Amino acid sequence: MKNLLYILFLFSVSTVFSQETFKESKVFTKALSLKADDKIQITGERTFIYLTEWDRNTVEATVEVISRYKTQEQAQEDLDKVTVTFEKKGNTLYYSNALRIKSPEDKPKSNLKTILRLSLPSYAKVNVKNAFGELNIIGSIEELETNSQFCVTSVKNNQGDMKIASKYGKVKCEDTSGKVKIEGNRSDVSLIRVGGEVNLNLSYGNLDVTCGLNSTDYDISTEYSPVTLVLPEDSKQSLELSCSDCDIDIDNCSKIIDEKISKGKHKVTIKGASNPRQKPKIESKKEDITIISTNALSNSN
Repeated sequence: MKNLLYILFLFSVSTVFSQETFKESKVFTKALSLKADDKIQITGERTFIYLTEWDRNTVEATVEVISRYKTQEQAQEDLDKVTVTFEKKGNTLYYSNALRIKSPEDKPKSNLKTILRLSLPSYAKVNVKNAFGELNIIGSIEELETNSQFCVTSVKNNQGDMKIASKYGKVKCEDTSGKVKIEGNRSDVSLIRVGGEVNLNLSYGNLDVTCGLNSTDYDISTEYSPVTLVLPEDSKQSLELSCSDCDIDIDNCSKIIDEKISKGKHKVTIKGASNPRQKPKIESKKEDITIISTNALSNSN
């Protein structure tokens, strides 16, 4: 048994050393002016994007491209194949990172990654297309439109309008206001104290909604997507909930509720302190809605 353990240990050590990689990187920083009617277009792949609000009328980009491979020569060779562009043409600032290869046989062998850190003013209008990366936003941006695949999108404290399209990814919006429109396909979505207006269509994902104290105008439709709704005990939120071929679990909710079940539909009305003209709504098909009040959560801990 001891000999077997010793052999396994030697195998583990040799595996670790055989997986040693070399890291090569290049970094550059560039600033461009931004007027109120200018736009920012970001196109990336395997790009990890960090947008941060600041109080200047310029956009500053700090870009790091990283290449990792088991030989230093190959890591450097593949790093040189990545071309980064950050320039202004007319009223648009363009950022992109792309591969420059001569033939399919010349495709990189290394693990490539690009980190883009962008400081920009609150009046910025940003359009992002990305795959296999991340988008993180801290602060306020006037307009944001994203289209991503296999990406994590995280937005916090944004007061501007957002249009987010996600496929095979994750979306998290926290403490935001303004108009939010989300199209999710096989993506998980989390909305935490999102104010303003929310228009969401989601299929084949998970939806978690934590309401704030004030009322939000929700217009949410889901299909094959379980929904968890968390309501603070002192929230003013009103909601019309409906579930087709599924159920609404109200066992852990202490809010004032009207309930009706008929013809394969389960309907629940949550009466908040606010009384909007058009009732905020969440409609689910094929997957259940679970409602939890915050005091029920605290009692369960």
